[in-house]
Amino acid sequence: MANRDDYLTEYRQFFEAFAQTVNPNEQLPVKLGSYKFINLEVVGGIIDWTTQYLTEKKCPKQLLSTLIKIIIDEMRKTCQKQPIVCGYIPTEDIYEPLKLM
Repeated sequence: MANRDDYLTEYRQFFEAFAQTVNPNEQLPVKLGSYKFINLEVVGGIIDWTTQYLTEKKCPKQLLSTLIKIIIDEMRKTCQKQPIVCGYIPTEDIYEPLKLM
């Protein structure tokens, strides 16, 4: 039971600190691997940025993959509903990573 409480406490502390420091209007401080993505590269880019950002925010390692999965699922929904807002350029069949962020 102590292990369960330990990880729950760690997760709670992370989310509390994250909520206090996150600024949704701030540009993400992550490195871009490319300035244009084909459709197959979008998920890899999201994994890379999310990992960089959450690691910088001291996200518990055990929580990282779960959060990345949630973010990928949400981005897929958003890109499907509003591809242009997500940086899709239909004439070139590519995405602009800065708009995906």
